[in-house]
Amino acid sequence: MTRPRRFAAWVIPRSIRPIPPVPFGTILHRVAQGLDALWIDRPGDHGGDGDGDGDRDNAAMALLTPSQRVAFAALSAFDRRHAIRVWGRVSREVPADHDLAVAALLHDLAKAGSPGLPGRVHLPDRVTRVLLRRLAPGLLARLATPLPPVPRWRTGLVLAVHHPSLGAAWAADIGCSPRVCWLIAHHHDRTPVKDPVLRALMAADEAG
Repeated sequence: MTRPRRFAAWVIPRSIRPIPPVPFGTILHRVAQGLDALWIDRPGDHGGDGDGDGDRDNAAMALLTPSQRVAFAALSAFDRRHAIRVWGRVSREVPADHDLAVAALLHDLAKAGSPGLPGRVHLPDRVTRVLLRRLAPGLLARLATPLPPVPRWRTGLVLAVHHPSLGAAWAADIGCSPRVCWLIAHHHDRTPVKDPVLRALMAADEAG
């Protein structure tokens, strides 16, 4: 499987500073998303997005290069289904934007792992990230620091927190354009976002 070569290339210093809390409603939404993952096929099932719409899946995959499709298939079935939904939303909001469509499909790429961080993001990591972000953002920043060595028990949490920057590195390695990589790297930014295309991606992702 093709993976990015430079682990820390996109993990900039601000990514390990204390993480701002999020509204309680967001916690409930994210926990519900995590529980939804319990009803999705286990990781390793590379067929479809889980919604049973083969035509839509085929249309989405036609936008990706062969190496990008291999990377997409590395995601869990839950994350693939989510990515297809995000792509569907942004395609309606901003049609005919190929970079946005690719970024939507690959925005959670690093949840399937990263160089030096074998493994993937599991349900406990998703829930822990959401709860600590609300209740103890400083503790979350310390536990999720990507600086090596990262013990195995923290790997999933590190990937959950830093998947935008790590995913951007992977996307660059599989031939994505700089704009796609930028969109992936910033899709969880908490600062005010002026770019309308990035706002569309963020809104589609937040919708679940």
